[in-house]
Amino acid sequence: MRGCPTWFTIRASKDGYIARKKEIDLLIAMNAETAQDDVKTLAAGAAVLYDEPLALDKVRDDLIYYRCLTTSWRRRWARKPSCAS
Repeated sequence: MRGCPTWFTIRASKDGYIARKKEIDLLIAMNAETAQDDVKTLAAGAAVLYDEPLALDKVRDDLIYYRCLTTSWRRRWARKPSCAS
């Protein structure tokens, strides 16, 4: 996706709850322009999945961080768009 920042809220519950909740338990940070600000808004103990070059684990020490290499993965596996007839 390209363009303005986009946010999605997904709530999964074994009890069938579907209403949104205020707190964010897991942030998947993919937007380099907003990632640090997004991390700063989380409650202590929340988890963050982020692209390693963003180095978000340096922003706060009270969160759980999971690094991934999406940038290199995208370069390796992304296909160039084509128009097949």
